[in-house]
Amino acid sequence: MFNSNLTLISKPNRVRALRAAGLLGLLLGLAAVFAPARAVTFSAVASPPRFEMSGKPGETLRESVEISNADNEPGNYRLFTNDWQLDAGGGPTFQDALGSGSCRPWVALERRSIVLNPNANRKVRFEVQIPADAPVGECRFALMVEQDEGTLSQAMAGNLPVPVQGRIAVIVYVRVGDAAPKLRMLDVRLAEINGQPTPVLRVINEGKAHDRLDGVVTVTDADRQSINFSVSQRPILAGETRDLPFSLYLADPNQKAPVKWRAPLQLKGVLEAESGIKIPLDLQLR
Repeated sequence: MFNSNLTLISKPNRVRALRAAGLLGLLLGLAAVFAPARAVTFSAVASPPRFEMSGKPGETLRESVEISNADNEPGNYRLFTNDWQLDAGGGPTFQDALGSGSCRPWVALERRSIVLNPNANRKVRFEVQIPADAPVGECRFALMVEQDEGTLSQAMAGNLPVPVQGRIAVIVYVRVGDAAPKLRMLDVRLAEINGQPTPVLRVINEGKAHDRLDGVVTVTDADRQSINFSVSQRPILAGETRDLPFSLYLADPNQKAPVKWRAPLQLKGVLEAESGIKIPLDLQLR
């Protein structure tokens, strides 16, 4: 229990946490300001970089994120939430303003700021209090860790102190009720990427929760060269149509010349989503 120390953003409900898993992080806005005398950096690290939580209406989910200061100077950090979306390229865009249907009002943070000594770390707890009348679906938000605006570097640009700016984002998904994804392949086409004809898969998520695809397909090109390709693991959000480009799978880093291939390309293999949905591929692209 830690409600007595919280700054609450919504009406409290409490029950139990169900599950959380974190993989793959999304870093943003990381900037370092250099002065002639010494370099000043933003060196906070958050773990895990992602949470995937699920619960029923009326339940309270509890988790904690570990913040570490990898610098040799003390760090003063501000904690808050943001809404986020994915752009056409699959990158996250964040906003402080409360978005339509945002579940940030469900979130309670244990504290709004922390000070960490060099190479120190601390866990910060948070709650997601799902309202009793919450509809089935998935909401998402980001836990932001930002250099406190009042912290200025001692480095000087002329006679003016230079602020150190930087932030990291921990992505949180919250599934409510039996929300589930429902992926459907729309098409596969060739697109010119880095000067080469590259397969791009277009999928739509007709479900109520996000999903990701994984898998390797064998590609035979016009010269009968056999190459393995893997599909992008960008998330496909509920209600979203997304293009997922393929890329070389386990390319040899010691290879002096890049692998080249020519259309038409024959694709064969099976892609599988985290939800268990399978998409078989056996087609030729010209």
